[in-house]
Amino acid sequence: MIYFRGPGTPLPVRVLAISYAFIVGGIWSDKTNALTEEDIVTRNEEAADSEDDIPAKGFGDLVSTMDDPGPDLANFPNSSFTLKAGGFYVESAPLSFYGSTPDAPSQWNLSYLFRYGLFDNVELRLFSNGLTFREGDVGTSPIAIDTKAHLWDYSDDDFNASMGIEAYVQPPNWLASSDFQQPLQYSATLLMDHELPWGISFGWNLGVVRTQGMGISRTRPTIQWSFQKNVTDDIALFVQGFHNASTLPGVPTSQSAVLSGHQTDVVGFGGQWIVNERFSVFGNINWGVTAISPTEIASAGFAFAF
Repeated sequence: MIYFRGPGTPLPVRVLAISYAFIVGGIWSDKTNALTEEDIVTRNEEAADSEDDIPAKGFGDLVSTMDDPGPDLANFPNSSFTLKAGGFYVESAPLSFYGSTPDAPSQWNLSYLFRYGLFDNVELRLFSNGLTFREGDVGTSPIAIDTKAHLWDYSDDDFNASMGIEAYVQPPNWLASSDFQQPLQYSATLLMDHELPWGISFGWNLGVVRTQGMGISRTRPTIQWSFQKNVTDDIALFVQGFHNASTLPGVPTSQSAVLSGHQTDVVGFGGQWIVNERFSVFGNINWGVTAISPTEIASAGFAFAF
C-alpha cells in the first residue's frame, strides 16, 4: 500500500501516482509470465498449424464473458480479477436502498459501474450512486474515478490465492447535485480471492479510506468479505459484510462516524445468476450491527458484457 506523507504533496499527484503504480504493476505481472525464446518459437509454430481452426474475432465477439471475471456490484468485496484488454462491462443496481443513520435519512439510488480492460491486468472504472432519491429531494450523486489491477495468482495442492489492488478518488462536486454532494473521499485497497474446500469461494478486501466531515478528515481502515458457493452451474449464494466502508463509495458517508471515529459494521446475504455469457442478475440484503451503521442496505441489479 502506498502512503504520501507531508502537506506538500497535492491530492491529484497522489492519486495519479497510485493509479500509475497500479498500471505498472499490472503490466509487470504480465511480464513475469514472459516465455523464453524457445517457448515463443514453439508456440508460434503450434499457432500456425492450428490457425485455420480458430474463428476470427469480429465485431460483437466477447473479450471477457460474464462469468470471467464476473460483476463487482453483486457483493461488497471486489474481485482481484480484471477484464481482458478491450473487455467492457456495464453494471447497474437500479434498486439500491440505504437505510437511515443517526445523521442521515434513508435514500434510494440507481447506481452504476462502467469497467473497461485497458490491459489484460488493468481496468479503468467509473462508479456512481447515480440518480438518488431522498424524502423531498431528487438529484445525482458524485462520480468516483477508479482503477484496478490484477497482480498475481498462485495455486498448489495446499494453498491458492489471487491478489489485486484498487484505488479511487471521489471528488465532491463532479456531476453531483447540490443536495447530494459527498465530502472528498479517496481509498486504496488490497483485493484477495481464495478457493476453499467444498466449492466455497472466499473473497476479502483490506484497505484504507480517507473521509471528511464537519471540518475533520480521518483515515480509516476498511474490510470487506464474502463466502460464496455455487448451488448450480450458474447460480451462487453468498454471505457478506463490511467494516467502516464498502470497497466502492456506495454507502453515504456518516458524518457522525467521521466526527466520533466510531465503527460502522454491516452483514447480510445475497445471490447472483449468470444467465448467459453476456448477462447476469444479482441481489443482496444487509443489516447494520452498530448504532451509527445504516439500518438496512439492499440492492438488486444486473450486468452486461460487451
